[in-house]
This record gives sequence, C-alpha cells and structure tokens, in this order.
Amino acid sequence: MVPDRFCALAALAPQYGQLPVLGLAGARTLFDFRRAARRLALVCCATALRQCRRLHCPDAAAWGAFGAVFTAIAVAHTLYAPREVVLWNWRRILLLGLSLALAVGSQFSLIVVLPVTLAFMLYVVPGRRTAAAVIWAAAVGIGTLILFASYFFHVGAFWQGMRHASFLGISGRALFTPLSYKRVVAQLGQSSPALALAIPFALAIWAGWRRARYFGNTAPLLVAVLLLLFAVGTPHYPGLGFQLVAVPFLFVFVSGIAADLLESGHKNLVTACVWGLLVANAAWNTWELARAGRG
Repeated sequence: MVPDRFCALAALAPQYGQLPVLGLAGARTLFDFRRAARRLALVCCATALRQCRRLHCPDAAAWGAFGAVFTAIAVAHTLYAPREVVLWNWRRILLLGLSLALAVGSQFSLIVVLPVTLAFMLYVVPGRRTAAAVIWAAAVGIGTLILFASYFFHVGAFWQGMRHASFLGISGRALFTPLSYKRVVAQLGQSSPALALAIPFALAIWAGWRRARYFGNTAPLLVAVLLLLFAVGTPHYPGLGFQLVAVPFLFVFVSGIAADLLESGHKNLVTACVWGLLVANAAWNTWELARAGRG
C-alpha cells in the first residue's frame, strides 16, 4: 500500500515524473498492488511529459487534472470502509481540493474536470452517493479557497478575474473540420511516437477483449477522449493545452492494456513488444533531449 503522506508528496513535487505515483495511489484501489505497480513501471517512460518544459506548456494543468481524477476515484473507494469517512478522509479531500485548484487555476477551461470527478465518484459508490457528493463539494470548496488565496484574498480582484476568465472557448466549427483532428493527431505523434503507435492497438484490444473493458481501463480512456475533443475544439489555444493534459491518461490506458496482456497466455510476445516500445521510446527521448540541448 502507498502511504497517504507519499501521495501528498507526489502531488506537491514539481516534476512530471511524480505524476504516475499519484496515479498508482488511485490504481491501488482498482487493482491488486502488483498490477498497479506494472502500470507505474510502464507509465514512467512517458516521454511526452518530459517535453512540457521545452514546449512551454502549462505543467500544473496536467498535473492537477491527472491528480484530481485519480484522487477522486481513490476517495470514492474509501467510502466502502466502515468508518466515519468525512473526517477520516480529510487528507484525501485536501489533496483533491489542491489538485482541482491546480488544474482550474492553471487553465480555466479545465473546469470540465469538476463534473468528471463528480460523475466518477457517484458511479463508484452507488450506495453512498450523498457522502460522495459531500466530499466532492468539500474538495471544490477547498480548491476555490486556494484560488481565492492566489488573489491574496482580494474579493474585487478575484471577482474581476472570474468575470473575465475564459472557461470554455470551444469553436463548434473546429469540431467539424478534418484539419483540426489532423492537427491533434500530429501533435500527439510529435509528443510521443511510441504512444501514438500503441494507442490503435490498445483501442482494438479494449474493444475486442471483454476482460480489458473494466473501469480501471475505461475511466482514463473516457477522460482522454473528452480532453482530446476539447483539444480539437480549441485550435487557437496557446501551446498543447488540452492535448498535453490528455497524455497522462492515454499512457495509463495503454499501460493498463499492456498489464492485462502480460497476464494472458501471450506473455512472452507482449513482453517483447513492451520492451521494444520502451527502448524505442528511450532512444527517441535521448535524441530529443540532445537536439534540444543543441538548440
């Protein structure tokens, strides 16, 4: 089991390499620890996450969104325990509020994470939805307080900031323009060729293999699809925006499918493929770092 203090340190660490650790904290409630650890080992080679600084992307946005979704799922699972959950979960609630504040505060359009986290929490605990809603509301309150604190508790400045914030600048025309989809696919391939190569195979396996279509694989896929649709609908957003936020969820999805295949009868073949992708990914990452250094 991952200690709660370790989860908090992962959320506060200023490096993208800590993102998978927070995912592991949520994954431990969805799978046995060994399978969660396999996901962690595969996600740790997420090259696209290391490119964020070179591309000047909003680090904390992806950091907060990823943490918010998996922390919400983890908190919801604790409601099955026969304890006084609201008081018992205060550290997790604080972590969820911090993640929401990081996501929305870094990129206001990531307010879409709020209904997503609530939907997952209500789905995970159908018998305790009131308690889940109370925890979610408390986390949103904490996140709002953190945002307010970033304005040094100046009510006027905070109100003006919220009034002029662009929460959802989606272009409906872009959603029906093939060029917008090509742009997102091209940027995804540039972020991580190994990920772009693995996604079609992972999707085919997820669709054709019933064993792979469980919540632990489907949840990150749904979030990634939603974020990529927002990426398509915001072609003029600076940097990679929504696409960068979607990348960690795509890695979790692909690594989850790979972890399932490693427990199948084709373990040797899958192991060889996974190692091939990891080696190619590492080689590409080294080449990109060298090129960035020369630049």
